[in-house]
Amino acid sequence: MFEGQVIAFTSTMLPLITIFIFIYGVALRSLRWFMIWKVSPVLGGLKSYRGSKLKGIFNSFVLDHLPSYSLAAKRDMAFYIIGVGMHIIFITLLLTKAHIDTILALLKQYIAIPIILYIPKPFTHILSIIFISCLTLMFIRRLYQYATNKALKVISSIGDFIAVPLLLIVGVTGFAAALSSQLFSDYRLYIIAFHLVVVQVFIMYTPFSKFFHGITSIIVMMLSGLKKAALGGD
Repeated sequence: MFEGQVIAFTSTMLPLITIFIFIYGVALRSLRWFMIWKVSPVLGGLKSYRGSKLKGIFNSFVLDHLPSYSLAAKRDMAFYIIGVGMHIIFITLLLTKAHIDTILALLKQYIAIPIILYIPKPFTHILSIIFISCLTLMFIRRLYQYATNKALKVISSIGDFIAVPLLLIVGVTGFAAALSSQLFSDYRLYIIAFHLVVVQVFIMYTPFSKFFHGITSIIVMMLSGLKKAALGGD
């Protein structure tokens, strides 16, 4: 009975709270960007473009992230590969059947996702292990750099050590939830409920963290491409 109430809360009431806080955070970020844009002369003061806008945007979205152009790749190729792989796998894991079915349960009257997009098992288990491993390595590297780099200590904040562990917990609990029916059947509902709570806490925290770059990067890369075109550097 109690387990059912917990699951009901995490899948009905908590999503509404999550959506409200997420939208509130996005609105605050958007207002901040708008105020910066209003006082920034960089793009507004450039009346004519010497280069191709489309080419500039293409370079920002594609070429700048290739190993031969990426600053991160030039600094550390191994962790460039780990970072890119982690981002790709994270997006891929969102297409697992459990995630899509959960989303459809909330939005089924509005959208439909073809079953062809489902990522099948045991492929999801392999991806989960790789994702958790990559994220762990990146966090350990961050801790090492923080301990040995004085400049990094100055620019770091508490948020740098909240977002990644929180995402790591999301990955671990998600993997445990996927295995729960076979290995932890007695605790399956608790594991799923905990995973749902952690995921929604992560979503609520995202607009206030550096992880919001997943959304802001699209805007930044587009503006960067326009700036390159304006400066003739496309």
